[in-house]
Amino acid sequence: MQPYTIKPLLEEEAARPPSRWKQRLAWTVGTVIVLLLAGWFYVTSEHFLRTVILARAGEAIHARIDYESADWSFRRSLTLRGVR
Repeated sequence: MQPYTIKPLLEEEAARPPSRWKQRLAWTVGTVIVLLLAGWFYVTSEHFLRTVILARAGEAIHARIDYESADWSFRRSLTLRGVR
């Protein structure tokens, strides 16, 4: 019986590249945050108001809604000026 040595195990461990799970996690979290911010800015934009919200409201009342300017908050209020 030969004596047991840990040397082959150490060499095998050194041959593997270091784990990069922290770096992957940071990139994933960063990407999710950027996508959420981009989505929030799109949802609160006037383009979203015109193409999604007012388009659906216009379909519901079978009319076309036009306006000159709008002040709106996504969760609070909507003020349209020059509505036709």
